[in-house]
Amino acid sequence: MITAASQLPEIWERMPKFIASTAQSPAARRLALYLLHAIYIMGPQLGNRNSFSNPIFLDELFGSLYSTIEHSSSRPILFDQDRLTCAIFIALLAGCHLAFTVSSSEPDPLRLRPQRANLLLGYISDVMQRNRYTLSSILPIETLDFPQFILLKWGNVIAWAWSVWADPNLYDAELIVHMTITWMYHIDKDASLGISECLEYNLKQDVASAKIAFLHVLQHIAVSLCRLHDGGITMSSVLMIILSRSCSTILFLSKWDAQRHIEAEDNWTIDLGKCMLLLSCVLCESEAELDGESAISPFNTLSHSNNQ
Repeated sequence: MITAASQLPEIWERMPKFIASTAQSPAARRLALYLLHAIYIMGPQLGNRNSFSNPIFLDELFGSLYSTIEHSSSRPILFDQDRLTCAIFIALLAGCHLAFTVSSSEPDPLRLRPQRANLLLGYISDVMQRNRYTLSSILPIETLDFPQFILLKWGNVIAWAWSVWADPNLYDAELIVHMTITWMYHIDKDASLGISECLEYNLKQDVASAKIAFLHVLQHIAVSLCRLHDGGITMSSVLMIILSRSCSTILFLSKWDAQRHIEAEDNWTIDLGKCMLLLSCVLCESEAELDGESAISPFNTLSHSNNQ
């Protein structure tokens, strides 16, 4: 650690180029990455001022992070066998991307090529320990380890992921559904069915992408519940929590659009209707019928308001 620290630049403004320099040792670059994460991701979340207020530094940092994956055909040595560094890198890239999007006139400054997007999904998969969990499962990871905690609870990774992987047909996009389910379970673990401040903040980062993301979550739950029902497997309380919060989130997003006089896209509305019909059929036949009716009760309210 002391050796790595001795290699850090003396001037803070040189940090972005330092983490992208292959001339520096991986240990020193990782330490620089940790420091940047502490200042620009953890700092604002702990109540400090917006650290991305310097547009020149933001541009250089975003460029350095982007070049780290853009010029690599495989996992950079910076992340070699280190899930924590992967999590910190993704959180920092997500924070920079969202901040850069706000300050840029370009619609999407990231513009990842498919191979690079898949590379990032690989990092997320490593952090979420994909090999230990079945992604077809609709249950969250109930106990997070430290890298997963960094990825899901520090920064705006989840809102960023909804925007980058909004297309469910992309390779491995189901990973984002599983990550969303786990994030939703932990971010509001002690909350009621209402929308917490943290959840609302992330939803409003990109409402259109959030609506697509939670539609994918509900579709994933509906299809998986059909398989569970066919296999004679009853639903767990954890699953009912996820279903309830997903329904409440969709309701919140629909009301938010209505308040801004934005009409939902026809395809989204049709897909949501099909999903809710499938969920209603499965839940009504399950042993958890009462819990199921409670879980989708937000949509009873939504349907009633739409018919008035």
